[in-house]
Amino acid sequence: MTVLLFPTPPELLEEASARHDAEAPQESLAHHLRTLREAYRLRVVVVSDPDGAILASAGPVWMAEALAAHAPAIARCAHPDDHRAQLDALRARLPELDADALDVRALFVDGRRVFLAALATEHSRERALADELSPRSVQPVRRALSHITRRPR
Repeated sequence: MTVLLFPTPPELLEEASARHDAEAPQESLAHHLRTLREAYRLRVVVVSDPDGAILASAGPVWMAEALAAHAPAIARCAHPDDHRAQLDALRARLPELDADALDVRALFVDGRRVFLAALATEHSRERALADELSPRSVQPVRRALSHITRRPR
């Protein structure tokens, strides 16, 4: 017996992913973060709320907690001196932190602000994290978050 395997069209994969996001958003968000972590060889990736509480993460919990706690302050830094001070505070919890391996960005999902923070491994630093965490790669995370953060109607 011969079994032929055909690739699933991207639009069907996207539809299935979106349906899963709606049905099990927390599980889906964790899955998307694990996928980002593996695909881009990140040490840790975390989504936090404006108070620094973890919404979801992939990687060592102690690293995720440190990044989540400092991500909102790092993302808000407008002046380089403030940014350095925040990185120094984070280094107190993660002494091996390399600022070039860190990417923190604010995302707005359904009018709510959340923060995505990622710490690269030595192997993933060759490419800029800003390129790796492109809007396209972050879209599944944003979609899953929209089901979690959606305000009750």
